[in-house]
Formats: sequence, C-alpha cells, structure tokens
Amino acid sequence: MTLAENMAVDVDAVLLRTEEHGETVVYRPSSGGTKDITAIVQWAFAEEQNNDRSSDDVRTGQMWISQDATNGIETPTRDDEVTIDGDLCSVVGDSISESGMWRMSIRRTVPFEVGASRLRHPRL
Repeated sequence: MTLAENMAVDVDAVLLRTEEHGETVVYRPSSGGTKDITAIVQWAFAEEQNNDRSSDDVRTGQMWISQDATNGIETPTRDDEVTIDGDLCSVVGDSISESGMWRMSIRRTVPFEVGASRLRHPRL
C-alpha cells in the first residue's frame, strides 16, 4: 500500500475522529438535503464589514472533510453550505482533493448587533 492509500484509509479512522481533531457539522449540498458529517475546521481571521444600514462580523477559514460518499461528501461545490456550531457558513471556493480529504474555503457572516461587543461571539 502506498503512503497516499494509507492516508486515505486513515482519514476517517484517525484524522476525522471527534475524539481527536474532528467536529460534527451539518452539510447542505446545493442539490438539496442535509447530512451530518465530521470535519476539521480551522478559522483564519475575523473582520467587520459595514454598509449604510448594518455591520456584519465575517470570518473565513478552511474545512477538511472525507471524500468518501458514506462518511463525507463525494463531490462538494462552491454553492454548498455548512452549519458549524449553529452558524451557517458558505463554501466559497473550489474544493481541493488532498489524500482522501476535500479541503475547502468557508465563510461565516453574522449580523453585528448595534451596541453589542465583538466579544459576544466566542470564535471572534
């Protein structure tokens, strides 16, 4: 077995275990339906976007999921959505195949409440 084949086997058995690095998320393919899967989520940075009427807290990051159709998503697209810790996120880039996993860019936008502290959201 090659290293790439070993890594593909280890994706679900080791890397995506919720006892290790993974967390359960709800994936919503643009084709419809939902699926609970395990993902590794790494948030990058938070920023505030303002317009004339409101402000939004925006957070971008990377997410890794299994390429296996049973344990993950066989073919993700940039129009898909995922709920992470109750927050709806969008898949904003093309998914890249990496040793049995998909790596994708995600973006979370939460309306900023007037008078609220940036500390109201634990991941900011």
